[in-house]
Amino acid sequence: MENTSINLQAFDLSKLEQEYIHLYDYIQPHGVLLALAEPQLKILQASNNTSSLFDVSPQEMLQKPLRKFISKSQMAKITKVIKHNECLKSINLRFKKADKYLLINGILHRNNDNVLILELEPAYSQNDINF
Repeated sequence: MENTSINLQAFDLSKLEQEYIHLYDYIQPHGVLLALAEPQLKILQASNNTSSLFDVSPQEMLQKPLRKFISKSQMAKITKVIKHNECLKSINLRFKKADKYLLINGILHRNNDNVLILELEPAYSQNDINF
């Protein structure tokens, strides 16, 4: 039988600490990612699929404040999380698209450049609300 053991001593686990957990160049196809500049929450970067939630192209969102695209009540939820420094806490949101409301799970975090990242993905039922 062939020896298939792995020498873990040779593998430097400290390199894993340097890996990014959230790579903002990549987003799941069903999710939307926005990079925001504080304090106005100006949209610096938007994933190509923003129209799935916002009915506008990513180019139309760039350099505009997030408040132009979501309701005051949803904006208040997001700013509360930022104000209380509760990043990485799930936010339950509701966006209006056409004549219906979409239930959305949101999460905020900061990248290494201290840019605020807002990730959004659909919650398919009330039970799905939360990451």
